[in-house]
Amino acid sequence: TEIYPLSLHDALPIYGKNAIIDYKTSRKPKSEEYCLGYLLQGTAYGMMVYEQYRIEVPLVVVIIAVDHAREPTIYEVPITKYCKQVQNVFITQRKEEDEVVQSVFKYAA
Repeated sequence: TEIYPLSLHDALPIYGKNAIIDYKTSRKPKSEEYCLGYLLQGTAYGMMVYEQYRIEVPLVVVIIAVDHAREPTIYEVPITKYCKQVQNVFITQRKEEDEVVQSVFKYAA
């Protein structure tokens, strides 16, 4: 199994099913809704892996080790579940950056 590290706690394992995996710890169980930020980040990583390396990443997995729990909480979602949301975040951010640049040029003139 090859593993390509993406950051300190995230990885892209190459074995049958490619996935972005995010490892977390928690004092209490977390719902999938609570983990939305982690799932959006994993989706963005998967999209970027495809863009950069042309490696398809169909899954985002969040594994949470919960204090005093026998088993971790695991959320495994298809990357397509949050792709549209991630694209909207980037589009919104780009529009905001463009507005800032335009205002800078307006005052610089």
